Amino acid sequence: MVETLEQWDIDLFFAINSRHNPFFDQVFYFISHGLSWIPVYMLLFYFLAKFYGIKIALVQVLLAGAMVGLADVTSVYLFKNTVCRYRPCHNEAFRNFVHIVNDHRGGIFGFVSSHAVNFMTWTIVVFWFLKQQVKSNWLWLMFLIPLVVGYSRVYLGVHYPGDVAGGFLLGTVFGLAGILIWKRVINKRIKSR
Repeated sequence: MVETLEQWDIDLFFAINSRHNPFFDQVFYFISHGLSWIPVYMLLFYFLAKFYGIKIALVQVLLAGAMVGLADVTSVYLFKNTVCRYRPCHNEAFRNFVHIVNDHRGGIFGFVSSHAVNFMTWTIVVFWFLKQQVKSNWLWLMFLIPLVVGYSRVYLGVHYPGDVAGGFLLGTVFGLAGILIWKRVINKRIKSR
């Protein structure tokens, strides 16, 4: 069963990674770079500040950032360095067939994708804060951010889809933990002042 799942993961990886062109190479390389999302983060902070005030918005962003930091460390030390699953671009069996962009390969091990973990953690926490104030279904489009970033990691040849899916799952856990911390600890302290 495990071997079958792994083969499906490899097959899906090549189905995505083998369909490339110079334009999308650069688009997905840009999307995969964390700093390219700064304008989006600034826009989200603007909305948090608009609905909650700057002080509370800063606390919310610090909480989201702290959860991302914890999620990132966990993804590396508890998963990547323990599971030791080679990234596709480092897998001796077929690394010569993997399409690489701008010679970017990342570290040796890839399960779970830290990009997927971090972007999903951030999105869940910030989505929840905004959802308390904005009742529009359009807000769900925020989840396109981790989905597009996750796809970019496979496209760029540095992760299998399973690495990304595992990252989304771990990011969901840390995102929900952040919401729980807000509800049970931080929000109560803010209200008691």
